[in-house]
Amino acid sequence: KEAPVGDGSSSLVWFVAPGFRVLDIDEVDGEVVVEVETEDARVACPGCGVFGRAKDRRWVTLRDAPLADRPVTTRWWKRVMECCEERCGVRTWTEQRPEFELPRAVLTERAGRWATNRIADIEATPASAGRELGVVWSTVWRHVERHARARVDAPERVGDVAQIGFDETVMSPAKRHRRRRFVSSALDVQTGQIIDVFDGHNAADLGRWLDEQPAGWVQGIDVVSVDPHEGYRSAIVDHPLLAEVTVVVDGFHIVRLAGQAVTKCRQRVQQATVGHRGWKGDPLYGIRKLLLMGCERLDETGWERLEQALRDGDPTGEVQDAWVAREYVRDIYLATTVDDATAALDRATAWCRDPAAGPELRTLAKTLVRWRDEILAHHTTGASNGRVEAANLTIKQVKRLSAGSATSTTTGSASCSQAAAHDRLTPSRDTEPDPGSSRRAPYRRCRPGGSLPARRSRHSRLNDLTRPPATGSSPPQVSHARPAITSRSRRMRPAGAPESSICLPFRKVIGRRSGRTFSVVWAATMEQIPPI
Repeated sequence: KEAPVGDGSSSLVWFVAPGFRVLDIDEVDGEVVVEVETEDARVACPGCGVFGRAKDRRWVTLRDAPLADRPVTTRWWKRVMECCEERCGVRTWTEQRPEFELPRAVLTERAGRWATNRIADIEATPASAGRELGVVWSTVWRHVERHARARVDAPERVGDVAQIGFDETVMSPAKRHRRRRFVSSALDVQTGQIIDVFDGHNAADLGRWLDEQPAGWVQGIDVVSVDPHEGYRSAIVDHPLLAEVTVVVDGFHIVRLAGQAVTKCRQRVQQATVGHRGWKGDPLYGIRKLLLMGCERLDETGWERLEQALRDGDPTGEVQDAWVAREYVRDIYLATTVDDATAALDRATAWCRDPAAGPELRTLAKTLVRWRDEILAHHTTGASNGRVEAANLTIKQVKRLSAGSATSTTTGSASCSQAAAHDRLTPSRDTEPDPGSSRRAPYRRCRPGGSLPARRSRHSRLNDLTRPPATGSSPPQVSHARPAITSRSRRMRPAGAPESSICLPFRKVIGRRSGRTFSVVWAATMEQIPPI
């Protein structure tokens, strides 16, 4: 209908609702007000089917989807109908249009779909959508939850799935009055589509979810990709409909476990050699990030820092052993064939199970042995949990947008509506890739002309890296004495304290009231600080 809107200029407003006729369009207090009525001349009685007659009319006010940046109010001039059949039990009724508005609803169905699309696209929160519609956020969320659930339950949303992945994420962190809650996400590994989000992350929760799915759909699953969580594997292996399925453990988690072994070994050696956690200037603390980088990505400066720090801070060679073990684990996923991956896995396992290995490597060896078949299945199926991990970001974004209504059900509804060759030890990093190949060029896995170092005696110095230090040079002497007094500590010295004193901010809680913590700061002199 073409009618004056705003300043009186002629504007064209399209009210796309079949079966309705626009009576008037106006603007009141910055809102567009559209008055409509139905076009049906006769309405049948819902009880007996006999056509009734109009008895009365009443105005029903609804909030509609915004027009550009202005809220829209739709006023429906509803008819109150009366049945003409005297024997009918339904005497009067009000005309309804479920495709446009549900009984006693505040928003139109079009406004509910608009808000659902905005939240599913992570463009708005229920509160911001409510401000645009002129209602409170709880009204918006009731409509969003209903529309999102309808989309999730639609049979055509998810078809047959051949490869499925499972991963857990924290739904709500632990607090004093509750434990940490997890949710698990099920995702199509090939397409990246979120299938469902359900409560829990143990075997019983996954088994319960599988039992709720259609039997034919579950039997069509060939590959299941998971992280190294025994609860997921046991639920899949013990399920009667998944007896022939192939379980694949994600390579990212295995390599991350190897990196955690390096970090724990470094921290243990740090405490054993210097008696404290890492300080600035400590050899091992200075290379904490270099130890987690792929050795093919280290430049000349990085190699020199790594060699020097291991000589100075790793007298027993345990950190170097853990670092070599991590590189051997990475070789498993850099292999191009199953045979090469098997050989790399056997080498990594043997290295970690050596009698001279530290406790961190022995723990890593147990993981490699326990998940051996699932690790090698990556090279036969190509499945990975990368898309599942990316879906966790979407789930957390939707959870933040829930604005207080974040449950596993609502979050799941909104979320759903939404390697080189084995022998890469000696090639140079400057090798150019094959123009016809899409794989990366092989990186250098060691110093030029050398190889990864062999295991050293646990009591020998680090002297077998590929390039020894220059003649006449000696390892720098690292001092682990207490740091010098800084200007900040001098400013914190209270009046009357001796010049040689150092003031450290020791905080002690002395009471809590109304959720606030009251504390005092103690200033201690050098004589009051216990020796390290």
